[in-house]
Amino acid sequence: MVTKQVLITFVIGKYKDEVLYDVVPMEATYILLGRPWQYDRQVLHDSHTNKTSFNFQGYKIILKPLFPKEVHEDQIKMKKIKKEKINRVTISHLTLQKQSC
Repeated sequence: MVTKQVLITFVIGKYKDEVLYDVVPMEATYILLGRPWQYDRQVLHDSHTNKTSFNFQGYKIILKPLFPKEVHEDQIKMKKIKKEKINRVTISHLTLQKQSC
């Protein structure tokens, strides 16, 4: 059940947009652009090339999927960032504990 929403602004190259998302428990490392966004932007999807295209401020925008190697590299980068964030939180927590002693 959705009880919260959040407005996310994102940029892809020169394309900048914002989407109102429903907040649900899940782990995703990518922006999920669903049917409402596709409908509002009159998006066309070419299932043969797996490219998504639409017009924005007089320009044709084409979003193409990553190659498998790029996906793998991106996943490694996201894991590293997540681990660094966990380490920073842990170090901050330990520092706070030391200060309170």
